[in-house]
Amino acid sequence: MPAVVALVGTLIAQLFSYLFKKLVVNYGKFLLFFAFWVAIYLAMLSQFKNWIESLLISNSSFATDFWKAGVSLLPERTPTYITILTSAYLVYWVAVFKDRMSKRLHESTNT
Repeated sequence: MPAVVALVGTLIAQLFSYLFKKLVVNYGKFLLFFAFWVAIYLAMLSQFKNWIESLLISNSSFATDFWKAGVSLLPERTPTYITILTSAYLVYWVAVFKDRMSKRLHESTNT
């Protein structure tokens, strides 16, 4: 009887060890990986935004009459078109990112 109890105890301990490794360790590694890439993308996005703003504000060539005349030749709905194109690219980027992260999660949990 004590051998059966020891065997059951060992099996339960191995099961919990496996579940702990599978759930906590692998998902923890994935969440660290995911947080790293999201932080990198957000940092790049904010720096790019700051760079564009500084380019438009600090560069005196955008204040000339030639620049204003060129911008005035654009269609009236240009901001709408730019918003549509940017939104479509953003949705594409999010879909690709989600696909890559899903594959990475699948790989990390199947080890």
